[in-house]
Formats: sequence, C-alpha cells, structure tokens
Amino acid sequence: MIPEILPHWQKLERAKHRLIYSLLRLGLPLANRTNDQAPRRHYAQGAPPDWQQHFISAYASSHPWEDFAETWAHYLHIVDTLEMGAAFGLRIGPWIADGALAAGLDFDPYAPGTSGV
Repeated sequence: MIPEILPHWQKLERAKHRLIYSLLRLGLPLANRTNDQAPRRHYAQGAPPDWQQHFISAYASSHPWEDFAETWAHYLHIVDTLEMGAAFGLRIGPWIADGALAAGLDFDPYAPGTSGV
C-alpha cells in the first residue's frame, strides 16, 4: 500500500469536476483578466490562500485556461506514470477502505531480476 499516492489520486478524481467547471467558465467574459495578464498577476501576487481547495496547482488558479491546461497536464502525467509502471510489471489493486481509496502493489523494484529505472 502506498498511502502517499492516495491523496493525489483523490485530487485527480476531484479534478474531473474542476475540469468541467473550467470548460464552462471559458465561455464567460473575464473582466480585466486576459490570458496575457494572468501570468503577470500570478507571479506578482501569487495564488489565493485557499488555492489547494479549488485547483490542482497554484498556477492553475491564475486563469481558467491555465486551470484547464494544468488539470489535463496532471491527468496525462498520472496516466503516463501508470502506463510506464504497467510496462515494468507494476500492478495496482485499488479498494475502498474507511470511505477512502486505498491501493496495494505487488511490485518490488529492487527484487532480483527486476531491471531498475
């Protein structure tokens, strides 16, 4: 079981809803927040204090397009990581434990005969 991965997986599950919300927001007018202004504002003022509750990264809070891009980038990184793990024989058996997602692994990267990455 890898408990440190579980919060990230749960964030990804919640990110699906943020992605849909971001897509809906893209069609709305954004007064004084064009995509060109967003990076400058983000680097000058930083992310909102509660960005972790609403976005997958601090930069995603800067603009709806960045939210969209960051959410998809994280999703693709996770899928790519799982695909690479599967290619090396990694198998994950997820289950629900105490109302939260849990997982077990049957892969030891240091076992004899296993080529390290």
